[in-house]
Amino acid sequence: MQKNEFLIQLGFSGSSTDEPLISSLAKNYGVSANILYGNVETIENIPIGTLIVVLSGTATKLKQALDEIKKTKRQIGNHQGGKMINWLIKVLPNVVSMGWSGDYGWWAAIYQTLYMTFFSAIIGGAIGLVFAIILVISDDDGILPNGKIFWLADKIVSIFRAIPFIILLFVISPFTQVLIGTTLGATAALVPLSLSVAPFYARQIQVVLKSVDTGKIEAAQALGANNWDILVIYMRESFPEIIRVSTVTLISLVGLTAMAGAIGSGGLGNTVVTFGQQSKYDVVWIGTIALLILIFAIQGIGDWLAKRINHADMQ
Repeated sequence: MQKNEFLIQLGFSGSSTDEPLISSLAKNYGVSANILYGNVETIENIPIGTLIVVLSGTATKLKQALDEIKKTKRQIGNHQGGKMINWLIKVLPNVVSMGWSGDYGWWAAIYQTLYMTFFSAIIGGAIGLVFAIILVISDDDGILPNGKIFWLADKIVSIFRAIPFIILLFVISPFTQVLIGTTLGATAALVPLSLSVAPFYARQIQVVLKSVDTGKIEAAQALGANNWDILVIYMRESFPEIIRVSTVTLISLVGLTAMAGAIGSGGLGNTVVTFGQQSKYDVVWIGTIALLILIFAIQGIGDWLAKRINHADMQ
């Protein structure tokens, strides 16, 4: 900041959001204002706004303008050279201008990514788990062998697994339109995301369940266990590995949400692509770092759960 500049944060609420404070300062005191960030939200029908402004002018005029601002009681913070916010505005101007709140702020992008990841994981995971169980129990060495059912389930999984996600988005867009009413937005993205992750998860779980010691299954059958009991044994014996493949699936899903965001589904992917096309690379880097943090968090939690379950089984 220069000596003749002053960085100030202003707050507005109610009818004051419509009052021309900045233009009044320029007219009455001869100071110029550079608005670095502005945002207005409505909470319980009351508009609440925030401005971050750099005021510039002579020392006398700045003092007069600041005194006027203090009288209005709109100042909620002031920052001069050397403060962290100055550094952020200088190094990450577009990141700061996005803001945290609002329809296009950072929180909205993060929330949309978490929303798409969480709900598509539940929907797609449930579909994938059902198909995996069908593939395992209907296989030739399964507890309910059925060649036709196995063939049909295997082909459905293989076909959807082979379709690239970006193509699947457009292939099923008519179905998404009928089901959701739109093909844009985070909710609409749940349809292709779920259908894409389901076959991937089904193959992962199929391999895990097939790796269960057949001796334990045969012993359970010899003791008179019914099909449900055997299915429980499959799940219990492979649970740590299920946690691990679920972690891998979630990480893959985060990548798919970023791809979905690139064509209008929102989230961090949409933020990175939109600002990247405008050469605003500070937003690109922060958005990428946010995605990496999410992925590392999923990996860490998944590893911790798998180790904890393994430890519990050993005791």
